[in-house]
Amino acid sequence: MLKITKSIGGSILAMGSVALLLAGCAVDQTGTNAEDTATGTVADDRSWNDGGAVTIPEPAEGSGEDINIMFTGFGQDNNLANAFADAVIAEAELYGATAEFSGPPSYDPLAQSALLCDAATSGRFQAIIMQTIDSASIVECAKQAIDAGIAIVSIEFPIGADVTADSLQVEGVVAQIREDVVGIAEAQALATIDTCEGIDPCLVGIGWGVRSLAFDAAKVDPMLNLLAENSNIEIVCEADAGYAENSGKTVAADCLSAHPDLEVFVMGSDESAHGAELAIDDAGLTFGLGGDDIKIIGAYARKYGVQQIMDSKWVMSTFSRPDADGRAAVDLLLLSLSGEDVPENVDSQDLDAIGLTIFPDTVDEVPDILDRAY
Repeated sequence: MLKITKSIGGSILAMGSVALLLAGCAVDQTGTNAEDTATGTVADDRSWNDGGAVTIPEPAEGSGEDINIMFTGFGQDNNLANAFADAVIAEAELYGATAEFSGPPSYDPLAQSALLCDAATSGRFQAIIMQTIDSASIVECAKQAIDAGIAIVSIEFPIGADVTADSLQVEGVVAQIREDVVGIAEAQALATIDTCEGIDPCLVGIGWGVRSLAFDAAKVDPMLNLLAENSNIEIVCEADAGYAENSGKTVAADCLSAHPDLEVFVMGSDESAHGAELAIDDAGLTFGLGGDDIKIIGAYARKYGVQQIMDSKWVMSTFSRPDADGRAAVDLLLLSLSGEDVPENVDSQDLDAIGLTIFPDTVDEVPDILDRAY
């Protein structure tokens, strides 16, 4: 049976603490801005949808005229949200629509709800694309916007109580481009099982995202249930590592101080995995794919994580594709507003040939994968 011998943290976080753990997604203090980190170029080709299991039809030329789209995301200080916004704005311009990143300024579910309620009465927007902060609490304001005739597409997480739902939960929502949070957890678990094969015991540390957030809480049971099927795997530490390098480093350092013979770190984000690298270095240990290395399994790979996998420094990660997600959301909106039928649920990993996960052999299959990362 799976053995859990130590738990660090894991308490429900106040909103201020959540913001800190999400800080790795925010614009940093070295001059990096959204244009630097997003794929960002305005392209009139549709390479973002090449090889995907789901093909999004191209909207008609000029079909966006007189349509103003509000984008709302995790915050205007958040790099991922800015990458989504860049894609939305660029794709809207291709078809004559306008789009703007309306906020909120930072990670604040109440402020995001207020934006939707205001949009319902202002008359400024004909459509909304939203990266939902709190899928459940946004429902009432989303309904008000829908009742006002505003078309809505969600990115990453559905609108509704179930963040794992693969069908629409609120009547009138046009579509959702869904992050498969259960699939992410299961992919990380399977990679851990493969890495631990032939090692008994195989000591594993888990740096979760932020388990007080619904989308991270939904990952816990799927991962632990799969790991529990392997008697050689022993989880010796787990804590919320958030989405920041510093918090990832702290969690990994705490784990290594008690378990320097750790075999695997499973980290919940690109940034926290980088923090684990720093903690391993500070402990005088090594990471990579060699026999004596600590193995790192990441999630939400940006360019950094993709490069680490290409360089055989990490076992695997899942892939973030904000450019494809943002562009697909615009196209689904414009097609729907033009009277076309559109798929109600599109899993993000089905938009291109990369799929959900990145392993070293993914680079051979998708040679431009680094260019596709943000």
